[in-house]
Amino acid sequence: MLVRMNDELCGLMGGFFSLLAHPTRIRIFCALQHGPQTVSVLAEKSQITLPNASQHLRVMRQNGALTSEKRGQHVFYQIADPRFLQAAEMIRDALVERVQGQARRAARGTAYHKAQPPRHSMPAVTTNAGDERNSDRVLPLL
Repeated sequence: MLVRMNDELCGLMGGFFSLLAHPTRIRIFCALQHGPQTVSVLAEKSQITLPNASQHLRVMRQNGALTSEKRGQHVFYQIADPRFLQAAEMIRDALVERVQGQARRAARGTAYHKAQPPRHSMPAVTTNAGDERNSDRVLPLL
């Protein structure tokens, strides 16, 4: 079923993406890929304090990214819809391919310059791999 992207849907998607724009929330999201986890386990895996983890989990649950279930004295959090994880994996794969492609292009450019130094005073051709505006961060892999 094809759904048109109207302003309301674009706003909803923007809110969801901004919810996951925080690096700690991405780490929590990645830690949940293997199933439900308690707040203490998620705090440890995300390398944050228990109160900080609780705060992020509350925001993620209130905005529909996660669900929670109380089992005895523990609350287990999980990703609300498996398609969220599938989307994250697709984005991860596209970003990894992009980073690998940039690295290959940079390596070819470096090898070219070592093999054939410039003959005159023209500036050397550079790739944008070192350009801070286009630099890639290491992304948490799911």
